[in-house]
Amino acid sequence: MILAQICGYGILFAALGFTLRGLGWRGTPLFAVAAGLVLLSGSLGTLRSSLSLFSGLSQIDGLSEGVASVLRILGLGYLSGLTADVCAELGETAVAKAVTLAGKFLILGITVPYLSDLLSAGLSLLS
Repeated sequence: MILAQICGYGILFAALGFTLRGLGWRGTPLFAVAAGLVLLSGSLGTLRSSLSLFSGLSQIDGLSEGVASVLRILGLGYLSGLTADVCAELGETAVAKAVTLAGKFLILGITVPYLSDLLSAGLSLLS
């Protein structure tokens, strides 16, 4: 699905959700989550091609650990963000904030060893 189609369907789903909410339907948050999943499914082809590119990069000697870490960080960021958005849409903002914070802590845990190596390399250059 190209971006114009995704945006068009997004406006259609938003208008339908607005209409249903106006009619008093209480399942609007679940409708929004379902609509979001439909819209996200349209971008899975792009995700597959990006993952195959990263897979090719991971075959190069010396890059496999870095590429794996980048993929983990991207996955954690997108998954925690998507989960937080769903929780917020369902009215659970405290849970959404907790999921976001947990995702940030997990990403920090992956990046700290690289930061440590970078600082060590910088200090060795200065001495």
